Amino acid sequence: MTAKRADTVGTALTRPMEKNAPRGHVLRGGGGNTISSRASDWEVLELRRRVSAGVWSARIALVVSVPFGIAAWATGAEHAWFMYMLLPVVAAFFAGSLFGAAICSRQRVPDDSLAGRRGALVALSAYIIFAMEAAAMSVTPLETGLNVFMGALLVSGWLVFPVAFFAGIMAFRAREGALRYRKPAKA
Repeated sequence: MTAKRADTVGTALTRPMEKNAPRGHVLRGGGGNTISSRASDWEVLELRRRVSAGVWSARIALVVSVPFGIAAWATGAEHAWFMYMLLPVVAAFFAGSLFGAAICSRQRVPDDSLAGRRGALVALSAYIIFAMEAAAMSVTPLETGLNVFMGALLVSGWLVFPVAFFAGIMAFRAREGALRYRKPAKA
């Protein structure tokens, strides 16, 4: 048994997890549910990145969709808060967590133009997810989904896509600023 393997006895680590651990990180064993050291837990960091990107996308969607929700509520539309505020926020959360988390990675998004396009991709995928949500709740799913998708693009797309493009650029610049002032790891 090697020294590295001896440290992991009694944990849930498998050989692929040991092999794929970032270079320079020590996998520790121990009693209980301890799987690895906090610094080497790359899966938790990726999940944290995805949740953070999803939350930021949901916040932006809430700010953009509130005026539409208020206008629909004022006109007496049935379930206006659900259709115009809750569904877009849920769709934006999933779109941000699926496609927006890549902005946090230097290998995936190396420049601000690509980050802006990634932000526009998040907005487009949020529209598609929103249309699927609306279609799933209707009697005629395909027709309703297409109508909701085209209507949402025509009503708010002209505002959302530039905002999403600049949000991607701002996320990239925030990441670069955070990496610039990060303390170097001790060897």
